[in-house]
Amino acid sequence: MIRLLLDTNIIVYRESDNVYKENIGNLFNIIDNSPEMVKFIHPIIKKELLQNIYDKKRDLLLECLKCYNMIEKVSTRINDKITMITSQFNKDENDIIDDIILNEIYNENAEILITEDKKIKYKALKLGIEDKVQSIEEFIYKNKPIKKVNHNILDINKIKMKDLNINDVFFDDLKNNYPDFEAWFNKKGEEEAYHYSESNKLLALLFLKNEEIGDDDYHDIC
Repeated sequence: MIRLLLDTNIIVYRESDNVYKENIGNLFNIIDNSPEMVKFIHPIIKKELLQNIYDKKRDLLLECLKCYNMIEKVSTRINDKITMITSQFNKDENDIIDDIILNEIYNENAEILITEDKKIKYKALKLGIEDKVQSIEEFIYKNKPIKKVNHNILDINKIKMKDLNINDVFFDDLKNNYPDFEAWFNKKGEEEAYHYSESNKLLALLFLKNEEIGDDDYHDIC
């Protein structure tokens, strides 16, 4: 399981009707479609989000927050190294909250923190955990789905050159770039080549040159 800790700004981008952030949907699509990834928030983030929100808006936000797991065993104190490094940058209560969140990554209570906060990322750099604190774009880049193409080896077949259609679009560039290509192609009619096709469309062709013959001039062809 890969535990992803989401910073306050990520939750705001996702749940707010008033704030737009490009690729926030792609981020959650990757997370929600991965059987290995689980998204978490820190209890202090929930407290921060609910601050000064009342009535129906509060009820709505509470309902939205139910789709996030809450870190249960939070660290009871901030690691001394974090305090030593970040004290020179901290100015207000928000900075302390950032340290509390960063502390969970440093103590390995979560694998990755996703945030758009540049100050947190700078602190992570100073702490030597910058690879574990990623922006939306960084996370998407590192986790974007790889399209798998299943090429069946059985589709590679041997064929005589004369059974190939020289008018296939596959040969267009060769005919345009090499004036003698058609003559060469026709001369090789009885020789064999290997071809790869999908849905009756020629995608690759391998013609093996016979080094023993030695009387062919290929310089204009290959």
